[in-house]
Amino acid sequence: MSIILQGALSSLLLPFKNTLNTTTFTIFCPPDKAFFTPKYPQPPLTLIQYHIVPSNLDRESLESSLRFESKIDTLLPGHPLVVTTAPHSGRASINDVKVTEWDMYNDGRVIVHGVEDFFDPAFQTLLYPWYDSNNRSNKNGTDKSGVDEAVSSSSGSATSWEKNMTVDNLFIMLAVVSLAGSVLSLVCLYRANRRYSGYSFISTEVY
Repeated sequence: MSIILQGALSSLLLPFKNTLNTTTFTIFCPPDKAFFTPKYPQPPLTLIQYHIVPSNLDRESLESSLRFESKIDTLLPGHPLVVTTAPHSGRASINDVKVTEWDMYNDGRVIVHGVEDFFDPAFQTLLYPWYDSNNRSNKNGTDKSGVDEAVSSSSGSATSWEKNMTVDNLFIMLAVVSLAGSVLSLVCLYRANRRYSGYSFISTEVY
């Protein structure tokens, strides 16, 4: 993560240099082993943006000050994080990913916390779609536009970003991917059945 940030952090912040209302950033850093999994062998820069918060988020904020299901805006347009810290648990988590180490780096302007894995943007999109900038109503039709727009008044304001892709398009994309996965599974099962159908039963009974 540090290697990626050294080469890309300036370019990630460049588009927002005239719109950011804060000079403090909090970065959530997954462990090295997360970069060696089939899911994220080469994480895109958009995923790195999803781990950067334009605000000061300290341990107290994430463990006790911010309410359960609070929204935290990130540098990825239209995709906030969601606080999933259980009340009185004393163990902070975001998008159901636990914070494992506090203040790995902190110079007053950049704060780095360790987390156990990458955050999945689909977590918020599927479970909290009303937090998206283009979809401000919850599943019951109640307007949620005023829910935790800022992280806290003492830790700086988190800017709301315009979303590039509508929630409807995301659901269509997920449906297409799910359908493709189902077809692929059926093809694999069909090939496996054909492969083993020619084998006769071999008795292992010892006389």
